[in-house]
Amino acid sequence: NLVDASALESLEAINERMVDLLVPFRNRWLYHPEQQGSASLKYVLPAWTDVNYENMGIANGADAQDLYRDFAMGNMNAAEEKKLFEDLSAYCEKDTYAMVALIARMDEILVMKSVPQLASDQDEPEQATTKPKSPKPGPK
Repeated sequence: NLVDASALESLEAINERMVDLLVPFRNRWLYHPEQQGSASLKYVLPAWTDVNYENMGIANGADAQDLYRDFAMGNMNAAEEKKLFEDLSAYCEKDTYAMVALIARMDEILVMKSVPQLASDQDEPEQATTKPKSPKPGPK
């Protein structure tokens, strides 16, 4: 057995509290025209925040997967491996920060909906066209 019972119980408790941020966007509980019909993080993130994946060595999961496969199959030299892991680290950092930025934006929307004075300032707060600044500090 790889995990003892108490650790497994703790991990299961953490897992039960996890929320998939894809759900509100896939179900269009939150939608912005800049998402272009997609619930993908690569479309949702720049539609709702000032964060994006532009100018990154790895800018999407498919590329990350393909490049890691090349590494695992021994198809990279030392310099390529070094760059891969630098780029993967930056990509994972951005993905994590993206979740923080989206949660902050969703929190703003909930506050706007729960405070009548704020909600009346916008017709459809869940489809607001202005993007607030993302929480700081973020990745470089």
